[in-house]
Amino acid sequence: MDGFFHKFIILITVLLIVAFVVVFFVIVLAAVTNYHPEDIEEREVFGKENKIRMTGDELNFMTWNIGYCGLGLEMNFFYDGGRMVRPDKQQYLKYQKGIQDYLREQDTIDFICIQEVDVYSKRSYFSDQWQWFLQNLEGHYGTFAFNYDVRFVPLPVWNPMGRVRSGLSTFSRYEPESAERYAFKGNYRWPMRWFMLDRCFIKSVFSLESGRKLVLLNTHNSAFDDGSLRQEQLEVLRRVMISEYEKGNFVVTCGDWNMNPPGFYAWKIHNGDMVKTVLPSIENDYLPEGWKWAFDPKTPTNRELIESYLKTRTATTIIDFFVFSPNMELLEVHTGDLGFEDSDHNPVFLKVRLRE
Repeated sequence: MDGFFHKFIILITVLLIVAFVVVFFVIVLAAVTNYHPEDIEEREVFGKENKIRMTGDELNFMTWNIGYCGLGLEMNFFYDGGRMVRPDKQQYLKYQKGIQDYLREQDTIDFICIQEVDVYSKRSYFSDQWQWFLQNLEGHYGTFAFNYDVRFVPLPVWNPMGRVRSGLSTFSRYEPESAERYAFKGNYRWPMRWFMLDRCFIKSVFSLESGRKLVLLNTHNSAFDDGSLRQEQLEVLRRVMISEYEKGNFVVTCGDWNMNPPGFYAWKIHNGDMVKTVLPSIENDYLPEGWKWAFDPKTPTNRELIESYLKTRTATTIIDFFVFSPNMELLEVHTGDLGFEDSDHNPVFLKVRLRE
């Protein structure tokens, strides 16, 4: 009996040492390779020189979080209460094709903002989605900015997410005068900050024939926090938006805010989905009078990932939307109700008129 107990103690000791070494290695690797972007970084613009000029006063926009082509109808996700990290390879390819085909159909949209675009991540089978979309939207210029670059994410422990490189993309039929990555400074506490996203937004500036400028912000704000990070990020966005508007520019901000917009009411969604409110919501006085929030109040843009999507049972909400400056007029806004077939988000479309 004493011999068995002695061997048991040795086994437990060895296992603890191995576990300590593994944890130490993961933490050291994360610290050494931690992504450290500057507060503001210039981003390269790619695409063919089509030199199309903005000649009219009506512009249309689209925003869509594509969920790295891995969060379609059948998926759940461990951060959201599920257990999965990625679909099987064939399911992933189906989601990717569905998203790619849909984006190809939107080639007449002036400005397309996409979130959760993977570039060589384990969860998306090390594919380069940024290049896919750049090639498929061949009539558009494209800009990319990382907001997630981690060598090894050790969660979930039974099936680690591993290498993750992902970000935001802004596509436009018109060549931007400049494109910059703006960092959101807030982050999770140590050591989780080494394994989480470095949130940001892309600021693209376009020159108009009138001499004025259009400023487009493509954002993806924090999730899975107590709301404090999102409040800090809202303040950064607010300062940039107001500053650009005070220069006389037209300003549009869109993306996945991970918050409900002012004027969101769960009871207005009547497409058969169960609906939830995301707290904290954006306050009504977040921006000065005259700024306009644009979303389709009848159609959800996001679903929970605790299980596969089931209409009437899966909770949905609206967290993808637009806000634009007082010198623009809303013509149309609608959500493309795709039934969450290939992503856990639906795309949202906006049409506006510029007021000179």
